[in-house]
Amino acid sequence: MFKGGKNLGITVLALFILLIGSQVGSQAAFGGVSHIQETSELSLEIDGQEIETDLQLEQGRTMVDASSVNEYLPHDLDNEIVPVRETFEEIGAEVSWVSATETVEINLEDRVVEELEEDVDEEVITEDEVLGIDHEVLEQIDVDHAMEHVEYLAQDIGTRPAGTSDEHKAADYLVEYYQDLGYEVNKQEFPVGFAGPEMAVLANVEIEDGEQWYGEIDYDHETEYGDDYPWGTFEERHGTEWEMWASPGGLITEGKQEVRAEVVNVGSGDIEDIDEKVEDKIVLVEGDFRQLDPEEFGQIVVEVEDEGGDGVIIYNSGGPGGALGQAFPPYMSEQANIPVLGASYIHGIWLEEMVANSDDGVELTIDTVVKEDLTSYNVEATKSADDENAPIIAVTGHYDSVVSAPGANDNASGTAATMEMARVFKEYDGDVELRFINFGAEEVGLVGSRYYVEQLSQDEQERFKGVYNPDMVATSDPYIEHLFAQTVDGEPNLVTDSMKEADKALGYEEVAQGQFSASDHLPFHEAGIPAALFIHMSGEGTQEDFYTEPVYHTPLDTVEDNICEDRYEKALEIIGTAVLDVIN
Repeated sequence: MFKGGKNLGITVLALFILLIGSQVGSQAAFGGVSHIQETSELSLEIDGQEIETDLQLEQGRTMVDASSVNEYLPHDLDNEIVPVRETFEEIGAEVSWVSATETVEINLEDRVVEELEEDVDEEVITEDEVLGIDHEVLEQIDVDHAMEHVEYLAQDIGTRPAGTSDEHKAADYLVEYYQDLGYEVNKQEFPVGFAGPEMAVLANVEIEDGEQWYGEIDYDHETEYGDDYPWGTFEERHGTEWEMWASPGGLITEGKQEVRAEVVNVGSGDIEDIDEKVEDKIVLVEGDFRQLDPEEFGQIVVEVEDEGGDGVIIYNSGGPGGALGQAFPPYMSEQANIPVLGASYIHGIWLEEMVANSDDGVELTIDTVVKEDLTSYNVEATKSADDENAPIIAVTGHYDSVVSAPGANDNASGTAATMEMARVFKEYDGDVELRFINFGAEEVGLVGSRYYVEQLSQDEQERFKGVYNPDMVATSDPYIEHLFAQTVDGEPNLVTDSMKEADKALGYEEVAQGQFSASDHLPFHEAGIPAALFIHMSGEGTQEDFYTEPVYHTPLDTVEDNICEDRYEKALEIIGTAVLDVIN
């Protein structure tokens, strides 16, 4: 929570300025001598707008019905009939009697208040009030609540690839949660093939007696920023059953005999290294997915099969923005009768270390399955306004993960942030329609958000005024510098401005403007809806210059390895304060 700053000795006038907003400006003044008679029919204008009210002259003073002007004042008046000049000059307004038109004109837009301070009782108000921070909202934001959701998604469910039963389990969890809060909930089904793959071939790999390696296998990662990372050791939380991609061109063991064999490491996979030592073995090969040639890799697989090998695992040694390589589908030009898997870098490194340090060898069991006609869901919770034409503000976050990654930060953190905002704002009753939306299948092409935006009516698109999209907002990476507010074109908008103002008000100085398109804010931007991605990064926060956590999209994206609760709490407070500011 924000720790309130020192008390500021400021007059209540400063508070009036905050409450009136932009309606502040020049010194109060009585404009000229009145020539209006008691028999005149007077009218009242405030900032050029005629006010429907009855004015009366009593003993030389112009009186007004208080109920007709209360909305222009910082507080309601006690008396039913009040003097115009004294009432408005007290708050610094300029009051003029225009005899030619028999009009009383009040100017609120050009007020200043310096010379009025001596007439106002001093009141000490807190720095938080000056900054406009709503502590009722801040006090409701609870990082522990959010962490419960992160833990359920990333630990109890685990990996949540698009269209799988585990992704569906997460969707059901979201539906039940929002229903319990009292929201109108829509579970929107869509085919992943709408804008992504129609099928996936996955592998489950079990390490025989892998528990013996818990705490024994280490990996030290170095970057241009440093090597002080709180992860890299193979621990019980990483388990002995690993998920990987599998090639559709390799053996599919589903419904058949699983492949069980010892692992042999052949390093970079030069074809001349493939010899008789691979017979009856699962061959471990290193390769950069971004530079993998399907034809050359296909030749390696054929050579392994010809030499009697039982399978191939190629692990990805390259990732974007400083990240370790993630699991990937190992495409090849050849067909093979052995399973061919694509593993994450850290799984490959751990296997290498196990093989190098084992006297009896490391044995794996491989089972590959095909998942076809993939279906996913968007989960939308809505709190409607009384006016069916009310503007819409949304908080969004995708709940799926990539293959092999538990997705604690990417994006259980953003999903749980959306859920926590829904809890905090469940009692909101105002003139804005609130939507809390969790998208499926983001990791395979922003499929869920693309489908959602395409289904919006023209009226809904026009009513959408802002989309807050937290994606990776709790990283523990010690070298991350900012929480970026990123738009597709790099230009600020209502959403980014509110985030920066909230950040400033809270005194965190965490938020920086950036440009990035690879998240669910993109389809909204393409539809002309102001939207922004919120993500922890270093560098300039652009497509060309960014650094993200090395554990991005890897098995190390766990709660223990990659969630910083202090950083997460700040992100929640900034988002909550920004949303409140906009809807108010």
